[in-house]
Amino acid sequence: MDRFSVGRMPGPSLVQSAPACRPLTERSGEGLLDTGRKSLHRFVFGVSTVVFLAYFMREIVSPVAGIGVIILLLTAGCSESTDYAQPIAYNHATHIQEVGMECIDCHIQAETHQKASIPNIALCIECHEEALTESMEEEKLVTYIQEDQTIPWVQVHRVPDHAYFSHRRHVAMGKISCEQCHGQVTEMTLPFTKPAFQINMNFCIQCHKNNQVSTECADCHR
Repeated sequence: MDRFSVGRMPGPSLVQSAPACRPLTERSGEGLLDTGRKSLHRFVFGVSTVVFLAYFMREIVSPVAGIGVIILLLTAGCSESTDYAQPIAYNHATHIQEVGMECIDCHIQAETHQKASIPNIALCIECHEEALTESMEEEKLVTYIQEDQTIPWVQVHRVPDHAYFSHRRHVAMGKISCEQCHGQVTEMTLPFTKPAFQINMNFCIQCHKNNQVSTECADCHR
């Protein structure tokens, strides 16, 4: 069995961290009710926070500042622009251009699940149980594997709880390429420390309009 076929076999830890994307009709009534309550609570809390900050800025600072706060919070992205430090300087370009791997060889659930999954030692061990190069970064990876320690990757692409996003629907069904949301990953020599694009509501709505698909609120806010 070669590494590419192995790469599509989800390890137990990855399956647990990335639950399958199921149609809305397949979810239990109780689960939907519970999700609805949580979403309502988060929505109310979010609106209350916006109103309070806007009122505070308007009364204490200026009316313009209050309006600015509202605009800023409403257009803030799901994915932050903060720079994060990653534990290993993973090189996408080497794996894709030189080794010939594809995104789904490591992000094994991108075509079949809601979450694409972030690879960890259960997958990396198939190629890196022992060092293949003299790279210091690969040495870090081998150490994680030998010590059976999970690599503490920092997830930089996030969707808020009140929004639903499915990789399966976009990648497998919608034929959206990874580059449209994640940039030129095939040329990256370092891992993500922040999103390639600020993925927020405006970003998603514009993409939906460009591809002539629904922009109904209930499609993403469930």
